[in-house]
Amino acid sequence: MRTLEEAISDYQRTLAELFAETTADPESRLLAVLLAKDEIAEILDVTSQLSVGDLHRIQTLDKKLKSSIQGAATSIDECAKNEWRDLLPSRADQWWWSFNRPKRHWLSRALLALAWIAIAIALSFIVEILKRFLAGGIDVTSTVLQGLVALLVGGSAVQLARQLVNLKDGGSSVDPPRRIKFVAAAALILIAFGLEESLPKISAYYSNRGVIEKEAGNITGAIESYERSASLKPDDAVTHYNLGLAYEAVLEKDKAESEYVAALRWDNNMCFAYDRLAQLEITRHRDFAAALGLLNTAIERVAACEKHNDLDSDTRRRLEYSLFENRAWAQLGLKHPLLAKSDLVAAQKLRPEAPGAHCLLGDVLSELKQSSSAQGEWEKCVAQGQAADNENEAQLISNAQEKISHYTSTSGSKGTHK
Repeated sequence: MRTLEEAISDYQRTLAELFAETTADPESRLLAVLLAKDEIAEILDVTSQLSVGDLHRIQTLDKKLKSSIQGAATSIDECAKNEWRDLLPSRADQWWWSFNRPKRHWLSRALLALAWIAIAIALSFIVEILKRFLAGGIDVTSTVLQGLVALLVGGSAVQLARQLVNLKDGGSSVDPPRRIKFVAAAALILIAFGLEESLPKISAYYSNRGVIEKEAGNITGAIESYERSASLKPDDAVTHYNLGLAYEAVLEKDKAESEYVAALRWDNNMCFAYDRLAQLEITRHRDFAAALGLLNTAIERVAACEKHNDLDSDTRRRLEYSLFENRAWAQLGLKHPLLAKSDLVAAQKLRPEAPGAHCLLGDVLSELKQSSSAQGEWEKCVAQGQAADNENEAQLISNAQEKISHYTSTSGSKGTHK
């Protein structure tokens, strides 16, 4: 390799001869200048010693080349220029090889800008959908997708779109054909559209899987499936309700309440969510007034709920029983025992075998000073304890047992005293 001094001298000589028609043809003169400039660039890549004088000379010559290269390149065939760039791919992106690039027509630039916008939006949609898919735990599929999200987000969707379209002033020597750019835009839009359209089916798959896992006793797996389903399709009220039930099963009451509220946000006729939310208002917050409002609304909408959710007769009967039972509980908490008694009688007609209504009716009768009748209802409650189907009824049964024991001991003490 020659010294830097020799390379600079050659660069100066070829640049001086660029417009000298007495030596060689215009194509050869321009190519000689570019190769001389290339040699200096290669030397500067490996040398660590550069004097102020050498730097000043190179800067002066570069300014002269930049000001004259456009004129020198006008007489050179475009095919020849492109061949030069192709033969020197390692230098093809340097400014002295990017001379006199053809200006894009305004329509072409507008179309490329639209392609860039379309790709950026499509990539953003894809990233957002993939992020939503990652909610609800990590498995093999989500691990792969997590890597893809990191790749897309790491470079940013907008920057990646810019690279795909290569929308830069003046472009570059490795600018891909416009057809490839538009095909890339169309492909990404189709992928984003396809993912968006498939979300309901994917969400339904995970929602159904959550049901299966819960029935199998795998509550943690059910929660992960429901969370992913709700993330993919946030407006699915049934999934939010099922997720709330799963959270209740692991005693995460706050999360359960949030899911029931979300279910009602998307479906204000979901009586099951009103019922569970009201029960939590009673058992957790002792807010009987709030619970009563929720239950009154649900009872008014039972017909709409049955039609909307296609309930069978047994499911509707159980729903109405629970609503009347819980409303009686709320009325009892608000010190309205007669209203509570009316609801409990209606509940017992719907499900005579269920213990909860007997437990609460015993409390109501005790409040009305009908102790003997109250004990009879508590005894029915305990006798039918095997039919309890939730933790609240189990607690009511336990309370009834304590009240029977207390009543029996009190009655015995009175008898002894006499």
